[in-house]
Amino acid sequence: MKAKTSSLNKVMADSFSAGTPTYMIFNTFQEYVFPRDEGRIDQSNIYKVLNDINVMYNQAMDTITPVVTAVGDSNATVAIASPFDFGTLPQAFSFTSDNCALHKSGDTIFVLFTWNIGPGYGVLQGCFNDSTGDIRVDVVDCVLYSDQNKYCTRLSISGNQITHHFTVKFVSADGIGTIAVSFVGTGVSKSDNTEDYFLIKYNYLTRDGATGITNHDARYYRFNVAANEDSLRAYPVNGFAKEDIADPRNYSSLLDTMTMFKLDGSDNATKLSDFANGSIKLTY
Repeated sequence: MKAKTSSLNKVMADSFSAGTPTYMIFNTFQEYVFPRDEGRIDQSNIYKVLNDINVMYNQAMDTITPVVTAVGDSNATVAIASPFDFGTLPQAFSFTSDNCALHKSGDTIFVLFTWNIGPGYGVLQGCFNDSTGDIRVDVVDCVLYSDQNKYCTRLSISGNQITHHFTVKFVSADGIGTIAVSFVGTGVSKSDNTEDYFLIKYNYLTRDGATGITNHDARYYRFNVAANEDSLRAYPVNGFAKEDIADPRNYSSLLDTMTMFKLDGSDNATKLSDFANGSIKLTY
């Protein structure tokens, strides 16, 4: 699988205003180039996620064990549930290890990866077809520096790597930080057609102290395929009301039917006990 890059084609500048909606959107869609951006851009970025799938898949094929060696059946698979509940049934896999499972059916490859790097814990589950470009990925990532210092995100991507038409759901919420954000989006992120665009519906809350919580009304952000860091810097931080957004393809109708991830952290992992048995180890 070949990772594709975004039309938001500049690396995030250090002076970009963290904690604003446009910052979060840019961080999700900006260009990711491996290894240049490793350690700088995290897994809230959809192009890093696609790249990581490719890297982990290629590494896994050299290290994990086919189920057939354990059960003596050349058609053997084993059902494995994700350590984080993405709301899907256990998937049948034919290659497994403690932190990786793979299965191929026709041209579609199913993957389940987990990781623990320093204070960070994560799970990635998805499937992709290298021939058609179709892809669906769910990722949860939880960096637990301490109970009062953590960075917890969840990202869902479905779409096509060839057409760059994606639908995404994202949340960054841990119940402690000064801002929690959740958005859904759909559209084309990269194209030679200047009429293509990506539309995002965005909810967020801000905190002032322990009890001062302000929930902000949903706002809309429309970015054409030529958007870059400079244009996002100039974009109104608070976005627009739906009626003030040009949406000729009526993407907003789809976004308004989508259930957004909750801002209180209950839809993502904020502690180890949010993973099955308090562990990211695959069990089967």
